[in-house]
Amino acid sequence: MTTKGDLIMRKKFLVMSILLTTLSATSAIAASHISINDARAIALKKVPGGTVTSIDLDYERNKAIYDIDIILNQYEYELKLNAQTGSGISITKELRDDYASSQSTKFISMEQAKNIALKKVPGATVDNIELDYEGGRGIYEIELSLKRYEYDLKLDARTGSGISIKKELRD
Repeated sequence: MTTKGDLIMRKKFLVMSILLTTLSATSAIAASHISINDARAIALKKVPGGTVTSIDLDYERNKAIYDIDIILNQYEYELKLNAQTGSGISITKELRDDYASSQSTKFISMEQAKNIALKKVPGATVDNIELDYEGGRGIYEIELSLKRYEYDLKLDARTGSGISIKKELRD
């Protein structure tokens, strides 16, 4: 005969089993993605000599996709890579709107901008970095996270100097 205590123990065991299965499946999915650095390297092999301006991990039709923007000379390339295999899904090439204004300007690299941001927020993780233009001026927009906070930094793309930093409590 099953007692009330036995039923409670069985329910607890069932709940724990479901939680452990969910956690292991979630970590297996996360572990199966190529790293952001690997995605960057693959993209630069497809557009040699280009400069990566943004990398985002998105989901399209329940598949993890790296959306990568690269500039090279007067063109902007948008690449979509399968985040699990690193294989190319699509490449789009367009003439850049800002090409004429940026030809004479040398910008710091995305890696240098990332390092500057990490010095401003020690211990943080860079979640996103993009090269944008505001009023004809190159700006790195960098999103970081640290513990319970999100940081939005703007750096001058030419000098690396800080323009603004915002700190918000994460949702």
